[in-house]
Amino acid sequence: MKTLFYRLLVLILFAAIGAGAGYGLSYTQPEKWKVTAQFEQPTIPDLGNYYSLLSTYHFLNSNSQEANSQTAQQQASEQVYAEFKRNLTSADLLQAYLLQTEAVKLKAQVAKKSPAVVAAELVEQFRFEKDMATSADNVSLIAENAEEAQKLLADFIPLVNTQARDKLNADLIAKWKVLFQQIKTASELNINGKQGSQDWAAKLQMMRSVQPLDNQLTAYRLVKSPSVPLKSESPDPPILADDWGIKWLTAGLYAQFCGESESSTCGTLI
Repeated sequence: MKTLFYRLLVLILFAAIGAGAGYGLSYTQPEKWKVTAQFEQPTIPDLGNYYSLLSTYHFLNSNSQEANSQTAQQQASEQVYAEFKRNLTSADLLQAYLLQTEAVKLKAQVAKKSPAVVAAELVEQFRFEKDMATSADNVSLIAENAEEAQKLLADFIPLVNTQARDKLNADLIAKWKVLFQQIKTASELNINGKQGSQDWAAKLQMMRSVQPLDNQLTAYRLVKSPSVPLKSESPDPPILADDWGIKWLTAGLYAQFCGESESSTCGTLI
């Protein structure tokens, strides 16, 4: 009975030492702050006149009223958002952006590293994940400076949107030019006779009368803007104390088990 009590006391002592060490260690580590932004796919009003021109293109290309249906609107929104997310998760775009920031240049100077190395290290602190509760998309940055993290993330979002908008606009303009030339040629060649010629002329007139892209496309809907957090992400003294307490308790159990065992079982547990 005394032996059992002694062993229990030793295990409690191991756990207490570990918990105390973990708790104390938490105050020697730099604080980490997590800044998060949350996105959903845009609504049709968010797309500016991009959707109007896109639906006109699909109507003229397919001659179908379905080009402006609810399904077509949903597909357009998904297509735009997919391009935004492609740029948002692009490591190359993120690296190029970070290289131009004063924060990275200053860090490189202080750490005596190249800006490219510092930017690459910072890229690893960005996280992209789906919020399972809301189905929204999260992007977060963990850094030692909360204000710096907030600014880096906040400034990155407009750049991502610009990249997505430019690509979407360029693709639509390219397709529009091809279709315009096809309709113009059909009209000039009088394809399908007099009635066909009138139809082609009407389509040509429609394409000539549209307004140019207004560059107001927002390829996302911001659910949560990146803001300076009120509480640091880590270190968390209670969590670190629990973690170290469990580790030391495990070490105590291992030491007691191996102290009695004469077999090679302990060696296989390491």
